[in-house]
Amino acid sequence: MVAVSIQQVEEQLAQTQCTECGYNGCAPYAQAIVEESAAINLCRPGGERVVAKLADLLDQPIIAPAQQPEKPQVVNITAADCIGCTLCIQACPTDAIIGAPKQLHVVDADRCTGCKLCLKPCPVDCITLHLGESYRDMAARTLDIANWVKSRNTRLASQGKRFRAEAQQKATVNRKNVLPAELQARIEAARQRNQQKYAGKEIPAPQALRNQQNSGE
Repeated sequence: MVAVSIQQVEEQLAQTQCTECGYNGCAPYAQAIVEESAAINLCRPGGERVVAKLADLLDQPIIAPAQQPEKPQVVNITAADCIGCTLCIQACPTDAIIGAPKQLHVVDADRCTGCKLCLKPCPVDCITLHLGESYRDMAARTLDIANWVKSRNTRLASQGKRFRAEAQQKATVNRKNVLPAELQARIEAARQRNQQKYAGKEIPAPQALRNQQNSGE
C-alpha cells in the first residue's frame, strides 16, 4: 500500500460520521485504513465512489462495497409523539433534524443518510424509517451531503469565537421557544419536501421495524 496520511484518506470518505463502517467516525476509520487493519470498502454512504477514490489513492484494486442495500433508509419523526427534547438533533451528524426545545422536530430528507444514530436517543420512540430510494440515488445524494458537511466544518473552524457567540445567542432564543424566521422557513420547506417525496408510502412503527430487522426478515 502506498504511504499516505490519515488526513488524505479521511478526505476521501463521506464525512457523514455515521459509524456504519464499524468505527466511531471517519477519522478513526481512516486511521484503520492507513494502519492496514480495515478494508477500503466499508463506507456505506460513500459506496462505489469512495472505494474508487481510496483505491486510486492507495494504489489498491477496486473492490465492491461491503454494504450496498437496495433500499437505503431515511428517518421520519411522528409529529403527534415528538416532545421536542432535541436528543435526536444532538445525535445527527449531518444536521438533518431541525427543531428547537419543546418544538416539533422535522427531518430534512435531503441531508439524512439513514445512519439510525437518532433512533436510540429518542425517549418516546417517535422516529421511523422510510424505505424507498435506490442505492445509486442515495450514493449521489450522499456526495452532496459530504460536500455540505465539509463546507460547514470549514466555516465553523474559521468563525471561531464569533460563531460560538452566535451559537450561544441562538441557544438563548431557542430556550425561549421562539423559532428564528430562517429556521421556521427551513422546517416548513423540509416538511413539504418530505410530504411530496414519501406521500402514500407506508411507514412501519419503530419497534415493529426494529423487531423485523433483528429477526433478519
